[in-house]
Amino acid sequence: MKRILSCALALITVFMFTACNNGNGNTPKDTKKETDWRNTIQYESSFFVNSETRLLYALDTGKITLWDNDGEGNVLQTIEYDTSVPDAIERIEKEDFNGDGNCDIRIIYSESQRGSTYRLWLWNTIAKSYSLCQGYSSLVDPFFDEEKGCVVSTEDHGYFGTVTKEFVFNETLGIDEISSTVNDAQITAQKITDETAGGTVSKLEGSATIGNETCLVYAASDEFRELAYIAHSSESDWYIDDGCNGFYRILKSENGSLVLGDYMGDAGTAANIAKNFGEGEISVMRKKAGFVGDVEAHRYSVSVGAAVLFIATDTAHNWYVSEDGIYYRKYSSSKNEYMGEDTFEFTIPQEEPIYGDPIM
Repeated sequence: MKRILSCALALITVFMFTACNNGNGNTPKDTKKETDWRNTIQYESSFFVNSETRLLYALDTGKITLWDNDGEGNVLQTIEYDTSVPDAIERIEKEDFNGDGNCDIRIIYSESQRGSTYRLWLWNTIAKSYSLCQGYSSLVDPFFDEEKGCVVSTEDHGYFGTVTKEFVFNETLGIDEISSTVNDAQITAQKITDETAGGTVSKLEGSATIGNETCLVYAASDEFRELAYIAHSSESDWYIDDGCNGFYRILKSENGSLVLGDYMGDAGTAANIAKNFGEGEISVMRKKAGFVGDVEAHRYSVSVGAAVLFIATDTAHNWYVSEDGIYYRKYSSSKNEYMGEDTFEFTIPQEEPIYGDPIM
């Protein structure tokens, strides 16, 4: 009986070994697939930068994380951004903004009555990652004009109208301004004239240099004479020479009204010098050409409250101040003090006196 049981157990063992065998004597391989790294990260979706590059991305407040779909799972880039727009994360734009055929990333930066501004990251084909476009966030409502091949931005300057600017992308993935145009400039010039000198404006030939800016100039005239010059820069800075005296003041807008600002150039320096000689409103009244000694110069008559100063500067940009209209002393415009006790005279050759205009 024991012999029969032993044989039966042997047969069962042989049967089980045979059943577990493939028939060729080999143990089966492990068919479990290796883990895909894409299943180990949390990402929103993906987009194609171009036909060769696909990126996965994850969005978070103030941050975009990017992975290269053809990479090994390491983070390709983290883009950090700031914005004043609460739903900016829901309005991220992924499209070609510079016309090079690659998908870029744009995020809204601010929104106001003047328009919207953005942060822009351009695809860097050399670095194979995104680079922040320097200067782009200063543009208002920018868009890429495919016909012109440039970025166009129009900004509202309120009282002084609108300015349209054009930019091109440079080799370092920043932007360069190529043009700036003040829209409806003559309408603005006439509005300024209506509130100041009166008369009708007409554009003059040529330009004027005010500060470091080249400005277009309009003359405000009545039927007898020119009353004022109105000028503006390409950036829509506006100036007025009320009375055609040869010097300008900057114009500002406060609460929708026109305000006269600082005097420009040498007239501005003369006004600043005058502040040290009295209190009250300062007004640069007139400019005269002449000489200090034998050096060409021009002199400003400046009222300070009820007093009048005479402040001159020569071609070497030395400054002179006279409190009596006769004797001038050299003056430091940077230190605001006299330089020595020597006196000078300011002469106006071949000047004919004008009634009511004292000769000083």
